[in-house]
Amino acid sequence: MDTLILHTPRWVWVTLCLWVGAWAVLFGGVARAVYPDTLLLPLDDAYIHLQYARQMASGTPYAYNPGDAATSGATSFVYTPLLALGYGLGFRALDLSIWAVGLGLLCVLASAWLVYRSVRWSGGGLALSLLMGLAFAANGVFIWSAFSGMETALVMCMTLAVLEAYQARAGRRAALLAGLAALVRPELALVALSTALALAWNWRHSPQRWRCLSWPTLAVLVQPLVNWAVTGSTSASGNPGQISPL
Repeated sequence: MDTLILHTPRWVWVTLCLWVGAWAVLFGGVARAVYPDTLLLPLDDAYIHLQYARQMASGTPYAYNPGDAATSGATSFVYTPLLALGYGLGFRALDLSIWAVGLGLLCVLASAWLVYRSVRWSGGGLALSLLMGLAFAANGVFIWSAFSGMETALVMCMTLAVLEAYQARAGRRAALLAGLAALVRPELALVALSTALALAWNWRHSPQRWRCLSWPTLAVLVQPLVNWAVTGSTSASGNPGQISPL
Protein backbone atom coordinates (compact mmCIF):
# COMPACT_ATOMS: atom_id res chain seq x y z
CA MET A 1 0.00 0.00 0.00
CA ASP A 2 1.23 3.50 -0.84
CA THR A 3 0.69 4.82 2.66
CA LEU A 4 4.04 6.22 3.72
CA ILE A 5 4.78 9.84 2.82
CA LEU A 6 8.13 11.53 3.28
CA HIS A 7 7.97 15.30 2.99
CA THR A 8 10.83 17.09 1.24
CA PRO A 9 11.39 20.62 2.61
CA ARG A 10 11.34 23.36 0.00
CA TRP A 11 14.84 24.49 0.93
CA VAL A 12 16.16 21.02 0.11
CA TRP A 13 14.69 21.33 -3.38
CA VAL A 14 16.21 24.79 -3.79
CA THR A 15 19.62 23.55 -2.66
CA LEU A 16 19.56 20.61 -5.08
CA CYS A 17 18.41 22.82 -7.96
CA LEU A 18 21.13 25.39 -7.33
CA TRP A 19 23.76 22.66 -7.03
CA VAL A 20 22.83 20.93 -10.29
CA GLY A 21 22.40 24.30 -11.95
CA ALA A 22 25.92 25.32 -10.96
CA TRP A 23 27.36 22.18 -12.53
CA ALA A 24 25.28 22.78 -15.63
CA VAL A 25 26.69 26.29 -15.98
CA LEU A 26 30.24 25.03 -15.45
CA PHE A 27 30.10 22.14 -17.89
CA GLY A 28 27.98 24.07 -20.36
CA GLY A 29 30.41 26.97 -20.30
CA VAL A 30 33.34 24.67 -21.01
CA ALA A 31 31.45 22.99 -23.84
CA ARG A 32 30.49 26.29 -25.48
CA ALA A 33 34.06 27.58 -25.09
CA VAL A 34 35.29 24.59 -27.08
CA TYR A 35 32.65 24.98 -29.80
CA PRO A 36 30.62 28.19 -29.46
CA ASP A 37 28.16 27.62 -32.33
CA THR A 38 26.16 24.87 -30.65
CA LEU A 39 26.41 22.24 -27.95
CA LEU A 40 28.36 19.29 -29.28
CA LEU A 41 27.92 15.91 -27.62
CA PRO A 42 30.96 13.78 -26.71
CA LEU A 43 29.56 10.49 -28.05
CA ASP A 44 28.71 9.79 -31.67
CA ASP A 45 26.09 7.26 -30.52
CA ALA A 46 24.03 10.17 -29.21
CA TYR A 47 23.62 11.49 -32.74
CA ILE A 48 22.06 8.19 -33.74
CA HIS A 49 19.36 8.88 -31.16
CA LEU A 50 18.97 12.42 -32.49
CA GLN A 51 18.61 11.17 -36.06
CA TYR A 52 15.93 8.62 -35.12
CA ALA A 53 14.17 11.32 -33.10
CA ARG A 54 14.22 13.68 -36.10
CA GLN A 55 12.69 11.01 -38.27
CA MET A 56 10.06 10.21 -35.66
CA ALA A 57 9.10 13.87 -35.38
CA SER A 58 8.85 13.97 -39.17
CA GLY A 59 6.34 11.12 -39.17
CA THR A 60 8.64 8.24 -40.13
CA PRO A 61 9.57 6.48 -36.88
CA TYR A 62 12.19 3.74 -36.97
CA ALA A 63 13.57 5.01 -40.29
CA TYR A 64 17.16 6.17 -39.98
CA ASN A 65 17.13 8.27 -43.13
CA PRO A 66 14.19 9.43 -45.28
CA GLY A 67 13.11 6.56 -47.48
CA ASP A 68 15.03 3.92 -45.53
CA ALA A 69 13.44 0.70 -44.33
CA ALA A 70 12.54 0.52 -40.65
CA THR A 71 15.39 -0.36 -38.30
CA SER A 72 15.70 -0.53 -34.52
CA GLY A 73 19.05 1.14 -33.98
CA ALA A 74 17.66 3.39 -31.24
CA THR A 75 17.87 0.96 -28.34
CA SER A 76 15.73 2.96 -25.91
CA PHE A 77 12.00 2.65 -26.49
CA VAL A 78 11.07 5.88 -24.67
CA TYR A 79 14.16 8.06 -25.12
CA THR A 80 13.66 8.60 -28.84
CA PRO A 81 10.08 9.93 -28.39
CA LEU A 82 11.37 12.25 -25.65
CA LEU A 83 13.96 13.62 -28.04
CA ALA A 84 11.37 13.87 -30.80
CA LEU A 85 9.28 16.04 -28.48
CA GLY A 86 12.18 18.47 -28.29
CA TYR A 87 12.40 18.53 -32.08
CA GLY A 88 8.72 19.36 -32.22
CA LEU A 89 9.27 22.19 -29.72
CA GLY A 90 11.76 23.85 -32.02
CA PHE A 91 15.16 22.32 -31.16
CA ARG A 92 16.16 21.69 -34.76
CA ALA A 93 19.36 20.52 -36.41
CA LEU A 94 22.28 20.18 -34.00
CA ASP A 95 20.47 22.29 -31.40
CA LEU A 96 18.51 19.16 -30.55
CA SER A 97 21.55 18.28 -28.45
CA ILE A 98 20.60 21.16 -26.10
CA TRP A 99 17.26 19.45 -25.47
CA ALA A 100 19.01 16.11 -24.90
CA VAL A 101 21.36 17.63 -22.33
CA GLY A 102 18.43 19.40 -20.66
CA LEU A 103 16.69 16.05 -20.23
CA GLY A 104 19.89 14.60 -18.81
CA LEU A 105 20.26 17.39 -16.28
CA LEU A 106 16.66 16.98 -15.17
CA CYS A 107 17.39 13.29 -14.63
CA VAL A 108 20.47 14.15 -12.56
CA LEU A 109 18.38 16.51 -10.43
CA ALA A 110 15.68 13.89 -9.95
CA SER A 111 18.33 11.27 -9.16
CA ALA A 112 19.92 13.49 -6.50
CA TRP A 113 16.49 13.95 -4.92
CA LEU A 114 15.88 10.19 -5.04
CA VAL A 115 19.24 9.56 -3.34
CA TYR A 116 18.20 12.04 -0.66
CA ARG A 117 14.90 10.18 -0.25
CA SER A 118 16.57 6.75 -0.15
CA VAL A 119 18.96 7.83 2.59
CA ARG A 120 16.03 9.26 4.53
CA TRP A 121 14.12 5.99 4.22
CA SER A 122 17.24 4.18 5.45
CA GLY A 123 17.20 6.22 8.65
CA GLY A 124 19.59 9.01 7.71
CA GLY A 125 19.05 12.48 9.08
CA LEU A 126 18.12 15.48 7.00
CA ALA A 127 21.66 16.82 6.75
CA LEU A 128 23.22 13.46 5.85
CA SER A 129 20.52 12.75 3.27
CA LEU A 130 21.02 16.11 1.59
CA LEU A 131 24.80 15.68 1.66
CA MET A 132 24.49 12.33 -0.11
CA GLY A 133 22.20 13.83 -2.74
CA LEU A 134 24.66 16.67 -3.35
CA ALA A 135 27.56 14.22 -3.50
CA PHE A 136 25.72 12.19 -6.10
CA ALA A 137 25.12 15.26 -8.27
CA ALA A 138 28.78 16.27 -7.88
CA ASN A 139 30.06 12.98 -9.29
CA GLY A 140 31.73 13.66 -12.62
CA VAL A 141 30.53 10.37 -14.07
CA PHE A 142 26.87 11.25 -13.54
CA ILE A 143 27.26 14.84 -14.74
CA TRP A 144 29.09 13.58 -17.82
CA SER A 145 26.22 11.17 -18.42
CA ALA A 146 23.85 14.11 -18.56
CA PHE A 147 26.07 15.88 -21.10
CA SER A 148 26.59 12.74 -23.18
CA GLY A 149 23.21 13.07 -24.86
CA MET A 150 22.56 9.39 -24.21
CA GLU A 151 19.82 7.84 -22.11
CA THR A 152 22.29 6.94 -19.35
CA ALA A 153 21.03 9.61 -16.96
CA LEU A 154 17.46 8.44 -17.52
CA VAL A 155 18.50 4.84 -16.81
CA MET A 156 20.05 5.72 -13.45
CA CYS A 157 17.08 7.94 -12.58
CA MET A 158 14.55 5.18 -13.24
CA THR A 159 16.62 2.63 -11.32
CA LEU A 160 16.80 4.93 -8.31
CA ALA A 161 13.08 5.68 -8.60
CA VAL A 162 12.24 1.98 -8.36
CA LEU A 163 14.55 1.56 -5.36
CA GLU A 164 13.09 4.56 -3.56
CA ALA A 165 9.51 3.40 -4.15
CA TYR A 166 10.36 -0.05 -2.80
CA GLN A 167 12.02 1.46 0.27
CA ALA A 168 8.90 3.59 0.81
CA ARG A 169 6.79 0.42 0.72
CA ALA A 170 4.87 2.01 -2.15
CA GLY A 171 4.15 -1.26 -3.88
CA ARG A 172 1.94 0.02 -6.68
CA ARG A 173 4.32 2.86 -7.49
CA ALA A 174 7.30 0.49 -7.46
CA ALA A 175 5.53 -1.88 -9.86
CA LEU A 176 4.58 0.98 -12.18
CA LEU A 177 8.09 2.44 -12.19
CA ALA A 178 9.64 -0.99 -12.69
CA GLY A 179 7.55 -1.44 -15.82
CA LEU A 180 8.48 2.01 -17.09
CA ALA A 181 12.15 1.24 -16.40
CA ALA A 182 11.96 -1.75 -18.73
CA LEU A 183 10.92 0.64 -21.52
CA VAL A 184 14.00 2.82 -21.00
CA ARG A 185 16.63 0.18 -21.74
CA PRO A 186 16.34 -3.56 -22.46
CA GLU A 187 18.86 -4.24 -19.67
CA LEU A 188 16.44 -2.79 -17.12
CA ALA A 189 14.28 -5.85 -17.66
CA LEU A 190 16.34 -7.26 -14.77
CA VAL A 191 15.20 -4.38 -12.56
CA ALA A 192 11.59 -4.83 -13.64
CA LEU A 193 11.45 -8.59 -13.11
CA SER A 194 13.39 -8.60 -9.83
CA THR A 195 11.12 -5.87 -8.47
CA ALA A 196 8.05 -7.78 -9.56
CA LEU A 197 9.26 -10.91 -7.80
CA ALA A 198 10.15 -9.00 -4.63
CA LEU A 199 6.72 -7.36 -4.54
CA ALA A 200 4.99 -10.64 -5.26
CA TRP A 201 6.83 -12.20 -2.32
CA ASN A 202 5.93 -9.31 -0.04
CA TRP A 203 2.28 -9.63 -1.07
CA ARG A 204 2.27 -13.40 -1.30
CA HIS A 205 -0.88 -13.59 0.83
CA SER A 206 -2.69 -10.91 -1.16
CA PRO A 207 -4.50 -11.18 -4.49
CA GLN A 208 -2.59 -8.06 -5.55
CA ARG A 209 0.57 -10.11 -6.05
CA TRP A 210 -0.52 -10.98 -9.59
CA ARG A 211 -0.97 -7.30 -10.39
CA CYS A 212 2.59 -6.65 -9.24
CA LEU A 213 3.88 -9.36 -11.53
CA SER A 214 1.77 -8.59 -14.58
CA TRP A 215 2.64 -4.98 -15.49
CA PRO A 216 6.47 -5.16 -15.16
CA THR A 217 6.48 -8.52 -16.95
CA LEU A 218 4.34 -7.26 -19.82
CA ALA A 219 6.41 -4.08 -20.05
CA VAL A 220 9.56 -6.17 -20.59
CA LEU A 221 7.93 -7.62 -23.71
CA VAL A 222 6.84 -4.29 -25.22
CA GLN A 223 10.05 -3.20 -26.95
CA PRO A 224 10.95 -6.64 -28.41
CA LEU A 225 7.40 -7.08 -29.73
CA VAL A 226 7.33 -3.59 -31.27
CA ASN A 227 10.74 -4.18 -32.83
CA TRP A 228 9.50 -7.46 -34.26
CA ALA A 229 6.33 -5.90 -35.63
CA VAL A 230 8.20 -3.01 -37.25
CA THR A 231 11.50 -4.56 -38.34
CA GLY A 232 10.99 -8.33 -38.19
CA SER A 233 13.58 -8.71 -35.43
CA THR A 234 13.09 -8.57 -31.67
CA SER A 235 16.52 -7.09 -30.97
CA ALA A 236 17.96 -3.65 -31.63
CA SER A 237 19.96 -3.47 -34.83
CA GLY A 238 22.60 -1.05 -33.57
CA ASN A 239 24.08 1.60 -35.83
CA PRO A 240 22.67 1.00 -39.32
CA GLY A 241 24.98 3.45 -41.08
CA GLN A 242 26.46 6.88 -41.11
CA ILE A 243 24.80 9.83 -39.46
CA SER A 244 23.06 12.08 -41.95
CA PRO A 245 23.04 15.86 -41.33
CA LEU A 246 20.33 16.89 -38.92
